[in-house]
Amino acid sequence: MSLTHRATVVHLKLKKKGVAENHIRAAGRWQSGTNRLTQVYLDSYPAAAAWALADFEDREAFFLRRNEVLPDLDLQRQVFPFVEDALFDKGTQEHEDWKKRCDEAMLEEESDTVRPTHKQNIMPLADKKIDARGPSSMTAFASQKIFLLLLAKLRRVVLQDAAEYQLRFDELKHPVFKGKTVLGTKAFEDFKEYVRASLERQDPPQMEHWPQSATDAFKHLDESTHSSSYALKREIDGLRADSTKHGEGLNEVKQMQKELNQDQKEMKEVVFQLQVQMSQEKKEKQATDQMLR
Repeated sequence: MSLTHRATVVHLKLKKKGVAENHIRAAGRWQSGTNRLTQVYLDSYPAAAAWALADFEDREAFFLRRNEVLPDLDLQRQVFPFVEDALFDKGTQEHEDWKKRCDEAMLEEESDTVRPTHKQNIMPLADKKIDARGPSSMTAFASQKIFLLLLAKLRRVVLQDAAEYQLRFDELKHPVFKGKTVLGTKAFEDFKEYVRASLERQDPPQMEHWPQSATDAFKHLDESTHSSSYALKREIDGLRADSTKHGEGLNEVKQMQKELNQDQKEMKEVVFQLQVQMSQEKKEKQATDQMLR
């Protein structure tokens, strides 16, 4: 029996799930039809094996409920708090530009890749005394930026995963949830309540019979409005802390929240009308099929 380069249990799990032998061999970097390991990059990603290991039984659309709620940026910055200040001195233009890049990463709005040029002010993270003009230093600096941007992106993942972990396994008191950490702050507790609402929300039963594209579209709309509601609540809470100074801004945000609620009502009305239309089309199709028999 041919085994992958991973543990035997992985190979047996893939076999049990019905993954074809060639996909298992590809996941272990074995060349198809030979007993040699692939020494270069794989020609294609062993997707079937990856799906099976992640316990996906099919290729239907899938999303995480906890990812419907985007943590507040101030809350995210408390995870890996060194990211913004690791490369550039505070007060410099480079530092301000880098903070914007980190915000884009947290919002997943990054538009370009990290491509350092000779015109950039290259300053390696580890040792500022190293000559930073050579190609190797540029490559190292670019790698540092990419790694830090990855940490910025992972901030929301850490918070979302921690929130659901606490909600599902409250009896398990892991040390990481104790002490003075971001996971013990009021901001995180508020965020966790929105995650709870997302996890406990029930989709309408009628959606089970909708085309997958329609279901995905409305789930995306619901996700967007849910995240926007959380962001607006955070803004209102901040303005209420100093209502005298920001009274005008508070009214503006309240108006935005009112408009958002109206949009949600209109979306529900659209969903209802679609349900009625699809139900009518289904009845007509059944009647037509009955006549043709």
